[in-house]
Amino acid sequence: MPLVPKSIHAKIQFFLTRAGRWAEHADQIGTSPELVARLAGEIAAARACLLAQEEAANAARTATARLAQAVRAMERTGADVVKQVRTRAAVDKSDAPYTLAQIPGPAPKAPIGPPGTPARFAATLLPDGSLALRWACPNPRGAVGTMYQVWRRAGATGEFALIGTTGTKSLVDAGVPAGAAAPLYYRVQAVRSTATGTAAVFVVNLGVGGGGAAAGLAIQTRAA
Repeated sequence: MPLVPKSIHAKIQFFLTRAGRWAEHADQIGTSPELVARLAGEIAAARACLLAQEEAANAARTATARLAQAVRAMERTGADVVKQVRTRAAVDKSDAPYTLAQIPGPAPKAPIGPPGTPARFAATLLPDGSLALRWACPNPRGAVGTMYQVWRRAGATGEFALIGTTGTKSLVDAGVPAGAAAPLYYRVQAVRSTATGTAAVFVVNLGVGGGGAAAGLAIQTRAA
């Protein structure tokens, strides 16, 4: 452990508490009054510098706090002005206020892409013989009002018939042909008022499950 502490405060205190005794017993402890007197002057100078440094640090902290407060007030008022400029531009339906204020106007919104393609189709046979259909469909962020049109066709040929439109990714097909043996083809397409997604076709093979009363469903899918 060092004899003299490491911190500035502790160093000054170490010599300050001993300088008087060293001066009183200079000859007895093997030093000279002149050297101890010089030390006393340097202790006083160090204490004065420490006090000045502490005062400067306190002043700097106060100035920093005042600066932060002033900047916050400036930002709040400046934000109010910018808000008023934007309001004026919106009311006037003009970019002139932005030009005069030398601030950028609102960035044009990027067009929202078309709806996604349905996938991960599943079907569940309900007790009344209808099919509960559900699927997934990734749509662009920000897209609203997406609807899903569902068509059905019995067999591999012929025209699809629209069986319903839904705003959710599910639909109950209550019109499954009784005793249908041919695979059922479902065509699902996501649409919005301004865009149409790519349709997907899903094949549902109906088979008789255990007990004969419930249908076991083997689901196969392929792209439209």
